Amino acid sequence: VNGGADSKATYKVGLEFRPIESLLFRGNFATAFRAPDLGYAFIGPSGYYSTTNDYYRCAVLEPGVPLDQCTYAPS
Repeated sequence: VNGGADSKATYKVGLEFRPIESLLFRGNFATAFRAPDLGYAFIGPSGYYSTTNDYYRCAVLEPGVPLDQCTYAPS
């Protein structure tokens, strides 16, 4: 396919070793690239809601601490 300005070379190297007729060792090493999906390519950065309480972490990691004093609840 046509290579663009940001295309990169890939390669593959293989080796076969047969010390005796009934025994064969094979090995290879290759590099490649994965094309990004449309969401990764065209969707902008996203964030998270820092004002959301993480009730699970408060209950499991800090049992017995009131929710308003929990580290995982927004201040």
